[in-house]
Amino acid sequence: MNNSINSNYTNNSNNSNNSNNSNKTDNNINNELIYYINNENNDYIHRNFFRENKELNQERIEYCNQGINWSNHQSRDDIRKYRLNHLNSYRNNETPSLLEKDLKRKFHLETVKECFYQFKQFHNKVNVNVMHFQLRKNLKLVKSKDIVYFTDYSIDKFNIITNRNKPLVILNHEELENDFKAICLDVFQDNDYTHISYGKVNGTLKYKKMSNNEFYSKKSLNLTYEYEKEVQLAQGALDITNFNEFYDNGNILLTGSNDKKIRFLDLNKDFQVSHQIETKDAVNHCAINNNLLTSVGDYKEIDLHDKREAKKIGELTGHDDFNFVIKFQPGSDYIIASGGQDQTCRLWDLRKSIDGGNANFKSLYGNMEAIGDLMFVNDFVIYAENIDTTHIYNLKTERQQSLWYFGRTSGIAYNEKNKNIYVGVNEYDHSGIMVYDQINAMINI
Repeated sequence: MNNSINSNYTNNSNNSNNSNNSNKTDNNINNELIYYINNENNDYIHRNFFRENKELNQERIEYCNQGINWSNHQSRDDIRKYRLNHLNSYRNNETPSLLEKDLKRKFHLETVKECFYQFKQFHNKVNVNVMHFQLRKNLKLVKSKDIVYFTDYSIDKFNIITNRNKPLVILNHEELENDFKAICLDVFQDNDYTHISYGKVNGTLKYKKMSNNEFYSKKSLNLTYEYEKEVQLAQGALDITNFNEFYDNGNILLTGSNDKKIRFLDLNKDFQVSHQIETKDAVNHCAINNNLLTSVGDYKEIDLHDKREAKKIGELTGHDDFNFVIKFQPGSDYIIASGGQDQTCRLWDLRKSIDGGNANFKSLYGNMEAIGDLMFVNDFVIYAENIDTTHIYNLKTERQQSLWYFGRTSGIAYNEKNKNIYVGVNEYDHSGIMVYDQINAMINI
């Protein structure tokens, strides 16, 4: 994972001065929205953008799904066209094959016509934040009713039944600064306790255990924890903890860091490392199925490891740049999906790699940004770009739908009970959680 914390979008124009001049003279483009993308650190200039009438739900109907008043600004199509044509994600590799994919993405965008999910609701009082420009797997659903996420100052939960927010962890001053910043999150709940863990830029992992009574209480101040622990995983100044996920019914924390190590931390043994696997570079994400561990990181390949022997047993090739997310299809021992900086989500069949064939049986393209999160949902694979778009691909019909919004994607989640997709969006005054309902689905919360 790149050591930079701030977003690193680039402009396709040959020089920035020409780009700025065209922004000022093109009346069809909303300059403020473009300025936000290209100058993220100067947010004070953009803070009041799109603020009008945000709180009035009855007036929101006249606006777009995020409550943006387009009557006072240029058309959505103009803005989206500009973002598609001028803004690209940070890349570590710039190859001719990626330029070819750019052309394919434009064609792909025009041909997607399917509709599997429809917009249901936008929770605009949820202050969703993005903590790192590459790592976006930070929207967690707990027991079908609560969504946990990063805000500007805390880790909060939002209850989809009551529409109420509650802070679970108040981040201290250091955890909001670049050198110590909290950037990756996971939550696990058992019958009695809720377990929260988050990794930080300085190579540490923090863990907090609270009773479920505390988790569900209305109390938002002076929260009490049954147990707290901070673990130093890596020692280097830039050995960022890139991901942490609960595994084995909450007994194990699986972590990956910039120090090229995958660690299994045993929560029942005071976070002792039960297994450790060395990799060739920074580890951004892992997926495990029985004893087969797959990992992606600051390299193009997908590495396959034998967990028992803690060694690499193979690799999959096909991506053109670093990767950030990998998942097994539930119920399958051999179908996986991966996504990364080459702006593709790739589907793999591990059986083909055993036979010496090409395991990458399908490549799905994004529009303009890295693929930062993905998940399998029944017959679909859902993959989210780091900005503006989440795609839904039907594995059986091979048809696809794109969900559009404005803002950086913090993560995605799926509710099996009500068949809803949740997308965390960070866009200044229009941050929140987008909710999409499966068409013709039976709703039973």
